Amino acid sequence: MKLFIHRKDLRTDDLAAFDYLRENQEESVHVLIYDAFLLRQGREKEHSGVNFRQHAAELGRRYLEAKRKLHVAYGNPAEVVEFILNEFKGEINEIVVHRDMTPYAIERDRAIRKVSEAHEVSFTQLTDHLLMDLNGFANFTGKSEPYKVFAAFHRRWVEFMNEHPNPPSATTVAELKVSDRQIEWPDAMQVPPELLEGSGSNDEDPHLLLDQFLSDRIAEYGDHRDEYEAYEPSHLSSYVAVGAVSIRKMYDAASRTAEAGNGSGSCASATSICIVQFMRVTILHMKRCTISRLSIMITLNGGARRRQAFRLLMQR
Repeated sequence: MKLFIHRKDLRTDDLAAFDYLRENQEESVHVLIYDAFLLRQGREKEHSGVNFRQHAAELGRRYLEAKRKLHVAYGNPAEVVEFILNEFKGEINEIVVHRDMTPYAIERDRAIRKVSEAHEVSFTQLTDHLLMDLNGFANFTGKSEPYKVFAAFHRRWVEFMNEHPNPPSATTVAELKVSDRQIEWPDAMQVPPELLEGSGSNDEDPHLLLDQFLSDRIAEYGDHRDEYEAYEPSHLSSYVAVGAVSIRKMYDAASRTAEAGNGSGSCASATSICIVQFMRVTILHMKRCTISRLSIMITLNGGARRRQAFRLLMQR
């Protein structure tokens, strides 16, 4: 049996972990942990906290619609995992998560790995936030070190994506063997009612927002994306931050729009996705270097905006 833990992947389709679980054909327990550290000191009332709570509630509803069981717990993730492994008494043989890159996440996953090793359970981290396989990209470019200039990365990235496309997956949670066993959480791991209050669904479907952006405003995106006050954004960032919409679906949609003849704006949109991929690849290669060092490496036009985006990325 597998234990899958949702983090920045609050959706029920197009997840690398879902493909992995379907291929293994084993039953799996699915859990979402309200991380006490990330929701401390009133952060649950700030924009990031409200955004997480809204999408967490929506994730629960989507599991219900698919007639699958999603467990929710509160606390320190390593302690929650320890409790689950003790509850299932040797039935769980592997913990599956999507890789996260922030300094806190690295320490959190180190603690979870310690727990898994103590129980002799595998700890598998899959990559869901990148469009390409890192090892495959390194073999393709013949370059094991991270790129320091975006333009060079962008050129090789486009070539790699053309030769090795990574289309969205059709696998949904409804196709998985999700365990419906109950978990009796101790009081300390019950999600506090205040974290569930006011966490109603965001009425806007991210896929509809994406379709509207591509059909109505993509043509002018390349010319106006840096006009912060005058140009209305796509409103997709809050969904991307928690993984409520797949980066593969976003890139696939932008690419198809470009192929249909809406070239410049769609290409600019795809380039923006590539910029975030560049930042994330750099972080994966240099997990412990400072933000200032990485900011210097991002040498492209609009550098101030890219550095701001990088800082936001590191905070998520």
